[in-house]
Amino acid sequence: MKTFKSLKLAHKLPLFVVGFGVLVTAILVTISTISFQKSAEKTAEDQFRSMVADRKYSVQTLLDGIHADVQTLAAVPSTATAIEWLTMTWNDLEGNPGQILRQAYIDDNPNPIGQKHLLVRGQGESPYHMHHETFHPAYKTLIESKGYYDAFLINLAGDIVYSVFKENDFGTNMMTGPFKDSGLADVYRAALEGSRGEVFFADMKPYAPSGGAAAAFAASPVVNDANLTVGVLAVQIPVDLLGAIVNNEQGMGQTTQVYLAGADMLARTNSRFEGGFDVLSQLPKTEQVQTAFDGESHVLQGVTGLNGQKVLAYSEPLPLAFANWAIIAEQDWAELMAPAAEKRNMLLLASLICAGGMSFFGWLFARSVTKPIDRICADMEAVSSGDLETEVEAASRGDEIGKIGKTLVSMQDDLKLARAAEEERAEMQRQQQQVVEKLSSGLVQLADGDFSQPITSAFPEEYEQLRQNFNSTVSNLSTTVQQVIEASGSIRNGAAEISQASDDLSHRTESQAATLEETAAALDELTASVKSAADGARSVEATMAEARTEAENNREVVQSAVSAMTEIEQSSNHISQIISVIDDIAFQTNLLALNAGVEAARAGEAGKGFAVVASEVRALAQRSSDAAMEIKTLISDSSKQVERGVDLVGKAGEALQSIVEQVTHISQLVSGIAEGAAEQSTGLNEINTGVTQLDQVTQQNAAMVEEATAAGHMLNTDAGKLAELV
Repeated sequence: MKTFKSLKLAHKLPLFVVGFGVLVTAILVTISTISFQKSAEKTAEDQFRSMVADRKYSVQTLLDGIHADVQTLAAVPSTATAIEWLTMTWNDLEGNPGQILRQAYIDDNPNPIGQKHLLVRGQGESPYHMHHETFHPAYKTLIESKGYYDAFLINLAGDIVYSVFKENDFGTNMMTGPFKDSGLADVYRAALEGSRGEVFFADMKPYAPSGGAAAAFAASPVVNDANLTVGVLAVQIPVDLLGAIVNNEQGMGQTTQVYLAGADMLARTNSRFEGGFDVLSQLPKTEQVQTAFDGESHVLQGVTGLNGQKVLAYSEPLPLAFANWAIIAEQDWAELMAPAAEKRNMLLLASLICAGGMSFFGWLFARSVTKPIDRICADMEAVSSGDLETEVEAASRGDEIGKIGKTLVSMQDDLKLARAAEEERAEMQRQQQQVVEKLSSGLVQLADGDFSQPITSAFPEEYEQLRQNFNSTVSNLSTTVQQVIEASGSIRNGAAEISQASDDLSHRTESQAATLEETAAALDELTASVKSAADGARSVEATMAEARTEAENNREVVQSAVSAMTEIEQSSNHISQIISVIDDIAFQTNLLALNAGVEAARAGEAGKGFAVVASEVRALAQRSSDAAMEIKTLISDSSKQVERGVDLVGKAGEALQSIVEQVTHISQLVSGIAEGAAEQSTGLNEINTGVTQLDQVTQQNAAMVEEATAAGHMLNTDAGKLAELV
């Protein structure tokens, strides 16, 4: 210490400056290095929290959207209708329905693997193909627009009666088939025990029909209008979409990696790096993975990463009802600390340069400082104490001390100007503070949704334009928000009306389709009956022609001798049998005409024409029966008179002549009946064809109405959300 005190000022001052510079540099470098590291850690932690929160929200939004889609699809009546019709036509298939349909839509499908869904209708005349053609376009459009991997309709027996992409699971049974232990089977059984509106999810596991790739499913029970469960609607969740959300490289470092993991220590997304882990790969039992499922978020510094490197990691649980997942982010420690190390090295270099400069200029300064500095110290102390009127005598010197004196005088003048400027600045700062407070109060009111409070008090002249701009903004915002509120209300009312109208149209279309189906069935039965009557009338016509020919022949034989009487008796017996047949045919024709009249009465206004024809047929049948009875009586009388002798042959000839005339008349009547029945059969076939085509068009209209109803409900829901947001 004595040696230091004995040193000259020219030596002491440089040593002090150099030592002080080195000390400050060391302290500054140390503090800055620690600060840079803490700042880098804090920045990375905040970035991880924001990154994880963003991806967590995106994943939750995706799952909520899937929940809403499945719930809506299961609720629309067309889904229940599709399951009922497809199941009905499935059961009508002979043999193994699943094998038959896989042959039609997979093996015989001309489209390559991955494009089997492009086939709208399989080959063959099975009603299943007609219903598949009706419902497939809507579900295909849904899958393509929503991005789902596949969609399934499963009946109560567990049969997959429909799928969009027609993989190997199509046509199999979820209860007894080869995929009964899959995730789809699990979610099907859960949904089958659920109630209307419930949605069930199945966690990821390998799924054989998709090539053993990871698959997750969502399903909901389908309930018809009678409140009966008719099956299950299921969708295969796009696993790659989860990876795309989590591996979004925006805002990531070169080594940053974010992934989803399950409690089974298996990955639920793939790595963003080539050669990294895949979905359902076993993850290393690192600290960040093991602590991610304790229900809390963790920031772990310097832990071991997936590849054994030192990392900064952040983990947080992902609240899901169907699975225990967590989201984990990690970044290499070397990359994280690289900016801090670079800043530390730059600061160290700058500090060394500054220390060297300070040492050099300190040495020069020490050489120029002499004893007169003591005289100027008093003046400097006076000025520093606020006495700006102190006279500096050293200012008259011509050496360095004189310069210091002149500088001190100049400093006095500058301090005077600074004092005046400080007072002026304080006044301006006070005015700025008032303006900021009023603007802050106005902005708080805007944030609270109050647009009715403009700034009324005047600002200083240089800030008056700012007040006017603020008031103009408040007025424009108020007008715009009011217009948005009115527009959202109008949209919501319109969407509600569209939705109600679509529902009413859907019910009416379904009722019309059912009525047309019943009408088509009745027309089929009536057509068959009329055709049978026409065939019978043709047969009777042929029989009557034979009877007429036989009677004419017998009339000629009557003119012969008594030896022909035996032949006359035999002919009479033959005619009696034919008349019995005619009588039976007339009775059957009468019954058919009666049935046709009943069916025409059921048809209502459209069956009046059939009723008139049926009445005419009954009249003709009755007349035929009466004529047959008369002929039968004449034949009986003729047989009795044969024994009376040859003298009665002439009378028998007259009776035969009468028989010929009656048979000719009956033959003409039966021919008319046959022609009328044939025309009726042709007309009924044409009517039946038209009703069948009308039934198909009505079914297609019903499907389109169901799609419009679903769109109307979605529009109504979106309008309600817009109104709530406003």
